[in-house]
Amino acid sequence: MNNKGFLKIIVIVFSLALVLALPGWGVCAAGETEAAQGSFNDIGDQPAEIQVGIEYSCQQGYMQGYPDGGFHPVELTARIDCAQALVVEFYHDGEEPDPSITFADLPSDGPGYVWANLAVKHGLMDKLPDGSFGPQQPVLFEEVAMGITAGLGMEDTAQKINVLTG
Repeated sequence: MNNKGFLKIIVIVFSLALVLALPGWGVCAAGETEAAQGSFNDIGDQPAEIQVGIEYSCQQGYMQGYPDGGFHPVELTARIDCAQALVVEFYHDGEEPDPSITFADLPSDGPGYVWANLAVKHGLMDKLPDGSFGPQQPVLFEEVAMGITAGLGMEDTAQKINVLTG
């Protein structure tokens, strides 16, 4: 394995450790599992820790379920959902969006615009090269890692991730 590949693995492992260390990622009491199973119709076959984590994440506003009553735990995460989670996790929710930040595919009065705008405003996520946000496109792990490192004020690490994955 070359140094670039080795460094990428180290950055990914470090980023995952940061995610797990963030507030709200701890294990909750076993009694909360039943409450989580009752909240979504499709998480009953997930491990208890995952069920509790899903419920907690939704209660904190990091994520939300779908109109069909499910959480869809095995589906890819959309960029807009990642934006919402990062904005809430790093306490930027409630802020005003920057009107100079626009997206080719997301009008300023559209659902999710505020999450996308604040994520870009604070360097947690980037626009796509064509000026769009791609709210329903799947998010890549390295995008999440870059957002977390930027949110934690580790811009140098985020730049290294970008170089390795770009």
